[in-house]
Amino acid sequence: DLQGAYFDFSKALELGPADADKYFNRGVVKAELGEFVSAIDDYTKAIELDKSDPTLFNYRGIAHYSLGNIKEAIRDYDQAISMNAKDPVLFENRALARTAGEDYKAALEDYTKSIELDAGEPETFYLRGIVYSYMEDHDNAIADFSKAIQLDDSNPIYFDNRALSKAAKEDYSGAVEDFTKSIELYPNDPETYYQRALVKISMNNKYDACLDLKRAVELGSEEAKADIKKHCK
Repeated sequence: DLQGAYFDFSKALELGPADADKYFNRGVVKAELGEFVSAIDDYTKAIELDKSDPTLFNYRGIAHYSLGNIKEAIRDYDQAISMNAKDPVLFENRALARTAGEDYKAALEDYTKSIELDAGEPETFYLRGIVYSYMEDHDNAIADFSKAIQLDDSNPIYFDNRALSKAAKEDYSGAVEDFTKSIELYPNDPETYYQRALVKISMNNKYDACLDLKRAVELGSEEAKADIKKHCK
């Protein structure tokens, strides 16, 4: 019960004394409720009471990131990392903010550092792959998506993104294989059928492409409707 927790932490602060943990905990609840501006106020009060805890700066950074305050988020992550350079999550969080700010080179550096600290987290490889794909470095993107899949072959998004990178390299059969695997894992995503259809069109396989387009429309894809009119009788 988030509202109950909010009330409890507020009451504890009313009764005093002021305590960094109380402000931090209420800030976490506010963030969970989507009240990021107010959460930042609580995190800031917690930091005023305890400037030595990198967690406080990290959570304030997350709240800033959630509001699109990229520079402020990076500033908080910088501070957290300066206090604890062994936490891979801090580097991953800063990488996300740097990606949002389109500083892809710096984001890659942070993801690589995060992976050096913890090479067993598939999401970090996936996110670094996304940055490589933004930079149109599809070979490295495919390598990272493949590593993510090696660590967790149950996430359809990893297959979707590897498929997109393969398609960008005109490896259409490889892209179809990955989209097909994604559909096996999650058969109700219209976008996957739509993207697979586009690849099949590139392969001049209009019959199968139209089957995918029709399925995409059944699942709610508006984009697929226009392509059916263009490619399918």
